[in-house]
Amino acid sequence: MIPAGYGRYAKAAVAVEKKEDILLLLLDTASTDLKKARMGIEDNNPKVKGEAISRVVSILTELDCALDHETGKDLTENLSGLYRFMLDRLTTANLKNDLTALENAEKVLVHLHDGFKQAARTHKGDHGPAPVESFEDDKETPPQMTRKLSIAV
Repeated sequence: MIPAGYGRYAKAAVAVEKKEDILLLLLDTASTDLKKARMGIEDNNPKVKGEAISRVVSILTELDCALDHETGKDLTENLSGLYRFMLDRLTTANLKNDLTALENAEKVLVHLHDGFKQAARTHKGDHGPAPVESFEDDKETPPQMTRKLSIAV
């Protein structure tokens, strides 16, 4: 007997074949969930906020655990620091309904997503320009990346 969820899993497995695509899909999902968390905070709906933040925390935790610290040690340490920074900001956002902390995590996620998207394009042979943005000066700034992003999962 085939489990009920197998059909959906099989369709998703066919639709997403490469690690780069999976990574970008996870970051897209995290971005969508951060928007839901923002709505939960703004609407004073702790259930929506908590569930959305929980999903993002799960994604970031898995991405951090999936890093290969033997290959590209500096890059993986930087990525891990960014994941931990976002986890810290999300915890603060969740506990204190802090939109600023949520925005800090969103900014880093956008930069990571853009960097990984560019790396995936480069990996596939499309060498379009890399997005150039900077973080605004605020109290909670993420650790700085010292190398270009590449697919590290």
